[in-house]
Amino acid sequence: KKNNYFLSICEELMPKLALLDGDKDMIFLQNIFQIEWKDGSTEQRFLTLFKIGDKDRTAMSQCVATPSAVAAQMILDGKVKARGNVIPNSKEIYGPILEKLQEVGIKIVEESA
Repeated sequence: KKNNYFLSICEELMPKLALLDGDKDMIFLQNIFQIEWKDGSTEQRFLTLFKIGDKDRTAMSQCVATPSAVAAQMILDGKVKARGNVIPNSKEIYGPILEKLQEVGIKIVEESA
């Protein structure tokens, strides 16, 4: 008996949203930043991620699992000195993760306008 609305919706949608043989997923993510510099000038900066899945792994699984795996390996190797819940906003953490992502074909393109 279904007693959880969320699980009921998931059960209903999963067969309809499943990828069929030969299907590929795609991720397109764009962050747009409006920057005002100290001298008063402004700049618009775009960070764009575009990834298409392949026959072995979905784009979503690649973009979620790879950064997590790299971060976990960095912790195990003692390369992350911070402890507890850590936001990856220091170059010590995000630098190696971005490098590894590029090695496996996940690239974030930065552009200014």
